[in-house]
Amino acid sequence: MSPLNTHAQTLPGTWTLTDYRARSDDGSNPLFPLGPNPRGIIIYTDAGSVAVHLMKPGAPHVNSPTPHDGPDDELAQAMRHSLAYAGSYTLQPMENNNECFIINHQVDVALFPNWVGGLQSRVGRFEHDGGERLVLEAQTKFPFQGTWYTSVLTWERATKRPVLG
Repeated sequence: MSPLNTHAQTLPGTWTLTDYRARSDDGSNPLFPLGPNPRGIIIYTDAGSVAVHLMKPGAPHVNSPTPHDGPDDELAQAMRHSLAYAGSYTLQPMENNNECFIINHQVDVALFPNWVGGLQSRVGRFEHDGGERLVLEAQTKFPFQGTWYTSVLTWERATKRPVLG
């Protein structure tokens, strides 16, 4: 079996976020875009669908009983604590590196509307025997205060829980 086929079989499932940091090109201190203890979940299906939700704990509550109403400033603050999108994904081999792969997320819906219809590309790799840890590194860098950063997210496979009470 090719390395890409092995990655494609290992990837599907539910993963929980264990670390989200932005690594600087100059080696200075990393940024933590959603704070030191972000929460998140990413789900990959066998059918090629992906759903992602990240959040910074501690968002203030919005003065509204529904997410579709409320003061604009409170809704804007809540959005700063969250990042979510869903769509489909494809895998591609990484040239000269069988341990890594490129994963492209085609975004169909997103909290950040600029991403809808676009592609979020990551370099992925599994760590530990059996692929219990997934590391995704963004292929697009972003500037912050004159320094370029790369987002790196680390995920662990979620523990299966009983669905019947």
